[in-house]
Amino acid sequence: MSHEIFGQMAGYARTPAWHSIGTVFSEAITATEAVKAIGADFNYTLEPLVAAIKSPDGSRKAFKLKDKPPRPIGVAPNQPSPHAGKATRYWKAFLAFVVGAIVVHAGLSALHTGPSTVPVPFEVKSGERAQVVSQPFRLGGALSGPVMVRTTSNVIDTWLNVDMTLTNVDSGRAFEIKRAMGFTKVGAIVDGSSDDIGEIHSVPPGKYTLAIDARSGALAEGTARTFKGNVTAYRSRLGWSNFWIFMIAIGIWPFIAWRRERSFEAQRWSESDYADEVSSGDDDDD
Repeated sequence: MSHEIFGQMAGYARTPAWHSIGTVFSEAITATEAVKAIGADFNYTLEPLVAAIKSPDGSRKAFKLKDKPPRPIGVAPNQPSPHAGKATRYWKAFLAFVVGAIVVHAGLSALHTGPSTVPVPFEVKSGERAQVVSQPFRLGGALSGPVMVRTTSNVIDTWLNVDMTLTNVDSGRAFEIKRAMGFTKVGAIVDGSSDDIGEIHSVPPGKYTLAIDARSGALAEGTARTFKGNVTAYRSRLGWSNFWIFMIAIGIWPFIAWRRERSFEAQRWSESDYADEVSSGDDDDD
């Protein structure tokens, strides 16, 4: 500490003093030392002692600063990354979840699906009604689930209504579904389809019969035709949509961790000779 007021500095003693014209005067100033703020450029090193002194937290503790430190700006060359290793751990957890999800999906698919069933044929004349009941067949699976009912026909110029009843042979429980197909003609435009597919929800596994009640529209007077079709009831395969939604959802966290780690390292090397060169239009022309 150095003081010089209208004279020459006297020898440094416990109490700062100065002399003028042969007389020594003690400094009549009393003050309490305190550090209000510090400003520094902290460089991280691998030496624990030096790192403790040079780190922002260590300096604030040494100077007994009580207020909150300002937000750090930039990344020092040797500054430890707070994101180091996080992305790797997250990706490993992600892969573990992927393997688990595949195993679960395969298990549910095995419990849900069953053997293919034989199509049930039917025939109905135009303008009439026909009924047929299939032989007992088995709907597989270990749990209750949806059953798809697919109907194909050779209808090309009229409508066809098919009422179907799926009845459990052992319990007598019945599941009904009504479908309509065929064609309608408005002017020169013909619209419709000869095939149809429907779904019956929550059908438990077991032996079933399929009863078909088909009715077709009448054709022009003096015209008769026999329409043929097939009805197939089967378990649909478990879809992969839920699997991919789950994969995307759990993949967000490792992706964010990876991007943070890359961003931190990019800031570290931004002012080095290995940083990407940025062309500037302000260069002076020689």
